Amino acid sequence: MLDTKNFTSRSQKQVFTNFEEQELRDLIKECIESTLGVTLSQPAPNPATTPKPYYTRTETADLLHLSLPTLGKMTKEGKIKGHRLGGKVLYKFTDIEDALNEMRVRGN
Repeated sequence: MLDTKNFTSRSQKQVFTNFEEQELRDLIKECIESTLGVTLSQPAPNPATTPKPYYTRTETADLLHLSLPTLGKMTKEGKIKGHRLGGKVLYKFTDIEDALNEMRVRGN
């Protein structure tokens, strides 16, 4: 429902409009999106749920529900790719996902 009333003060014209709450929310969202050139319909990523790019051996073993020796064996066999960084072996999150999907497919 759109109900408009015009009020004039000295040199400025003010328009007061009655909007339903959702209409007002949508209008504000449209204005912000067009002004800033962004889309607000997608929620901002939550840092608590966004995966880290690299995981340690212990973190990777926990994510895959494996022991450290089994993770080492899988790395040696090429079932999951480890990346050496100094004296540490780190695993990319995408590689962990691929290994997990492969384990699901094979039933291991």
